[in-house]
Amino acid sequence: MMSRRAASAINLIHGRGFLNRWSHKSGIISPPFSLFSSKAFQRKRSRIDFSCVKELDDAIELFQKMKSMLLEPSVLVYNKLMSVSVKIEQYSFALYVLDEMLRVGVPVNVYTMSIAVNCCCILKDTCSSFAIMGFFCKSGCEPNVATFGTLIKGLFLDDKEAEAVKLFENFLDLKLCEPNDVMILHVIDGLCKVGQVIAGLPPMIDFID
Repeated sequence: MMSRRAASAINLIHGRGFLNRWSHKSGIISPPFSLFSSKAFQRKRSRIDFSCVKELDDAIELFQKMKSMLLEPSVLVYNKLMSVSVKIEQYSFALYVLDEMLRVGVPVNVYTMSIAVNCCCILKDTCSSFAIMGFFCKSGCEPNVATFGTLIKGLFLDDKEAEAVKLFENFLDLKLCEPNDVMILHVIDGLCKVGQVIAGLPPMIDFID
């Protein structure tokens, strides 16, 4: 299965034990948000307007509104809230939303995983990126090329170019899926910034052509 091979690619860098260190109970994100009130849970369903989210307070208010609905919002709604939180650069809040999704049992998908991995990478917390990705893999959610590309980019941002190259090589060796232009550009850009682009070109020649 893809998820097993994906986990293997991650294991080759961080080891098997690391994949067990993250879950929705891990407490990796503990922001000082007060999101719920007894009155909020008594409100009726109303329209969700994501265009109103311009800053953190707007995102929190919208999350309160979502939690007040009589029926639990779908994963698409939660993913949208995570996306708009990223758009306003509130990465920790987006991760908090993920934590709440897992806590209450909202189904998650590969898009949820990609957003979360991207947030951790931007925050230069690639350890949590690997842990989240491993957790999703073990749950049967298969990462796609965009998720791996984001993780590779994050490793370069976190000054871990050796691990980025190793992950890319594992990605190719295990044939997890076909690398796309964006992933290859992440590798080339990362290697250029550390002056190692020539050393990194051989495994990419076939895909550049």
